[in-house]
Amino acid sequence: MTTKQELRLKRFQTKGFEDARSISIYCTEGSLWVTAGNSLGDRVVYAGKEIHIIASGKVVVEALADSVSFVTVMADMPQPHAKTADNN
Repeated sequence: MTTKQELRLKRFQTKGFEDARSISIYCTEGSLWVTAGNSLGDRVVYAGKEIHIIASGKVVVEALADSVSFVTVMADMPQPHAKTADNN
């Protein structure tokens, strides 16, 4: 499942994303500090820039200034449970 959302954060406000397979963040105003598990470390995204992350854990976004961004998250789909003769 893929979701796209506008994210408005005041300075020092944070937003966390869990269970993401990949995430793209396009900053339109301000600047963002992005921390992504073990795969990326910390990055700063400035207005007019975009970052793409293959997530391996929680991704946290913190506004270094009042910021507006667009976040697209591709989450893992839950796997359906297979029916067996034992659990009809």
